Amino acid sequence: RYDGVLGMWYGKAPGLDRATDALRHANLTGTHPRGGAVAFVGDDPAAKSSSVPCASEAALADMAVPVLYPADPQDVLDLGRHAVALSRVSGLWTSLKMVTAVADGSGTVEVDPDRLHLMVPDTTIDGRSYVHTPSATLLQPALGPIERDLYRSRLVLARRYAAANGLDRIVGRGPARIGVVAAGKSWLDLRQALDTLGLDDDELARRGVRLLRVGMPWPLEPGIVERFAEGLEEIVVVEEKRAFLETQIKELLYGRAGAPRVHGKRGPDGATLFAEHGDLDPDVVARRLAERLLAHGDVPSVR
Repeated sequence: RYDGVLGMWYGKAPGLDRATDALRHANLTGTHPRGGAVAFVGDDPAAKSSSVPCASEAALADMAVPVLYPADPQDVLDLGRHAVALSRVSGLWTSLKMVTAVADGSGTVEVDPDRLHLMVPDTTIDGRSYVHTPSATLLQPALGPIERDLYRSRLVLARRYAAANGLDRIVGRGPARIGVVAAGKSWLDLRQALDTLGLDDDELARRGVRLLRVGMPWPLEPGIVERFAEGLEEIVVVEEKRAFLETQIKELLYGRAGAPRVHGKRGPDGATLFAEHGDLDPDVVARRLAERLLAHGDVPSVR
């Protein structure tokens, strides 16, 4: 009679730290195609109501848990549904990174049950359709194949799911020289910063600027990065705290002929571009981004 049983875990970043051992075991064990498990992790970049500034995506990635990053209440609903479907398709726990501005925010949302059409990606791995069977036999010799499937099957399906469902989206497909990448709250900060600089989508196209909105920061889907980077001279990554998207983009593009330069935490001269500490706001993003845009030619509204 029912679709299945879904599990949801929630806690702030300190709770994730305390629960890491249990969650690491749970993710390795995996989820059922008619079950699924989603962790909602509260991050507080400016320590508004926390004893330490929080950013949990690196800890989640270390546990091999895919991270989806909503920017507003509509994203919470949409990416939340994707998180459930992704967990069922891949056999992985999934997570939503919930920053303070989103968790404390409000907005108007569309709740039409037909709003999303969830696509099941190709599940063929090594010539056969892969379906994960949860197993708590975390002892050798059974443990080896479970770990192998985690990396060679389940995370592969996570990337395929992101591609099939368009969790990451390129804005501006024309010729461009500079690309700007952001996810979640930082995406909205970026769009407000561009508005401050007088750059709407038409003006961005005229000035040779392409944007990438990332919905699943980890594991980053390589196909979208390759398409985004085509023809670019430079990629600027706008993100709070440590380099996370920036590091993945550099790894995906390393060694490729004609790959663009990638800057985020540091600019071309090694000086700070987007700091690892504190939180970003649109004014800071606008100032730093203006420097990089003007390095590629005169943009009257930015100047």
